[in-house]
Amino acid sequence: MIFLNDNVLIKEPLKHDHIKNRLLGHWGTCPGLTMVYAHLNRLIRKTGLDALYVVGPGHGAPAILSCLWLEDSLGAFLPEYPRDYDGLKRLITTFSVPGGFPRFVCTLSHPKTI
Repeated sequence: MIFLNDNVLIKEPLKHDHIKNRLLGHWGTCPGLTMVYAHLNRLIRKTGLDALYVVGPGHGAPAILSCLWLEDSLGAFLPEYPRDYDGLKRLITTFSVPGGFPRFVCTLSHPKTI
């Protein structure tokens, strides 16, 4: 989805115009990072473990950003990306484009821990 300009829910057959001109990210990186995030999240919730998940800059950002958006953590810091269709479309279509959402993830803390 990070490669799309439009049709983010694939409601119609994909067209060349739906795809961004400049493609960033690695298809192989995101699934693994998302899997680790999901399992760590489950472990943390189940056991109360204090943990820090460190992901390198660049190509791993789509995986972490998608997790943060899905669990609605991203909205606490960036309310312009709500967990609805408009927020999803904005996240996908502005990801890693000039003036859009950055492809690097910095440390984020839940507002209650600041």
